[in-house]
Amino acid sequence: MNARWRMLMVRMTRRLWFRSALHGLAGILTALLGVVAKPLISPSMAAQNGVAAVGHILGILASSMRAVTTFSWSTPVEPAPDDAFALQSHAIGCVACIDVERLQPLAERADLQVRVEVSAGSFVAPGRSIARLSREVEDELARDVANAFVVSDTRNFEQDPRFGLVVLTEIAQRALSPAINDPGTAIDVLGTATRLLRGWARARQHAEAEEAKHQRVFMPALDEKEFFEDVFAPQPRDSAGLLEVAIRLQKSLATLGQLGYAPYRMPAAAHAERDGSTLPADRRQRQLIAEWRKRKA
Repeated sequence: MNARWRMLMVRMTRRLWFRSALHGLAGILTALLGVVAKPLISPSMAAQNGVAAVGHILGILASSMRAVTTFSWSTPVEPAPDDAFALQSHAIGCVACIDVERLQPLAERADLQVRVEVSAGSFVAPGRSIARLSREVEDELARDVANAFVVSDTRNFEQDPRFGLVVLTEIAQRALSPAINDPGTAIDVLGTATRLLRGWARARQHAEAEEAKHQRVFMPALDEKEFFEDVFAPQPRDSAGLLEVAIRLQKSLATLGQLGYAPYRMPAAAHAERDGSTLPADRRQRQLIAEWRKRKA
């Protein structure tokens, strides 16, 4: 199955109607099974279990429905040499999926290396290099490699963790618009984004070194400074004059900057220095919270 069909199947299975349909079908099958199994169950067994058991079962089902998603690349990270054979995009849009599982066997059969130059979410257009191959290849193989890059009109969440941060920030921006004027939602978004970024840092700090699964495919590393641009760059502009949002933003930056995770220190300090307040008292209050950035890590 190619990357495009696999991505479509993943998207379909995540639709609310799909899960609701599965639950409804499971309910129908359970009811039919109950009719068949009723003669096999004694009345005394039903009395012993009672309705309390049903509550426990529903609790277990509810817990099992909580989904936890993890973004990871099982590929090496390495810069691409300038003299490699460049593979260009033939479509306009955002990279929705990079099928590493397809690139690896292609590279093995052709005895070459593939150095990917874009990430999921990158905007591409004809002429934009999406990958570099270690040698020049025939047109058919070049097309097969290019087909491992699915380009869509919009970004998606499957392989693009930054898109989730962008969507969160857009929720906060809408909440801060004059028409809605809901700073509480913006504060909640800052808290959620801070927890997500903290979880990312903790996962990276405690990650164990593993042998790369796809040794012929090299991916660009995510630039964690861009996480801060996605979350903390738009909000000072949109929350100018709202001290409660500004204070939470500074506290979020202080939390992330003092985690002991080196890639966060400089971008957190840089964003903490941006001050959109106009009142001296507000600026002073924010500056006091941002004093952490002057201390050594």
